[in-house]
Amino acid sequence: APEGAGGAGGTGGYVVQMDADGSHPAAVLPEMVGVARSTGAGLVIGSRYVAGGRLAAGWERHRRMLSRGANAYAGALLGTGIRDLTGGFNLWREEALWAVAPQDAAGAGHAFQVELKHRAVVRGVRVVEVPIRFGARRAGDSKLSAAVPGVPLRPPARRGRRRGSTPGGTAP
Repeated sequence: APEGAGGAGGTGGYVVQMDADGSHPAAVLPEMVGVARSTGAGLVIGSRYVAGGRLAAGWERHRRMLSRGANAYAGALLGTGIRDLTGGFNLWREEALWAVAPQDAAGAGHAFQVELKHRAVVRGVRVVEVPIRFGARRAGDSKLSAAVPGVPLRPPARRGRRRGSTPGGTAP
């Protein structure tokens, strides 16, 4: 974390989340911190799917289709407006990360990424995506497959009133 060590009280620091396989461009981190500071964002996403973002040329066609499809599906289902829901290159403001309670997440892998980003939007965290070039993996294996798309089959429970509920939160 570039500022502060962290803790439940919060110190105004940042937490960087990135894959250990060498695919995320660490050189973009200063820009991501600058964006967080200048916009007040609680989450800055290094995004493959915003203007200027791209995937490494070595990505196989099926991986490109699966990744884009999972992001389109989760985006349509959850309506977050985030273009790269499944990506794992994120800069969290410490307070925003505490607010989404990652320790309570039910998902794993790509679903974990989707769940935390959805929670951030639901909790009113400002989210900004910056374009990155997602590189070729230099170590390890992908966990994404057609059998396990890594996104929820139904949306997580939303906060607030549900159709047919009373202001007290219970159905009549």
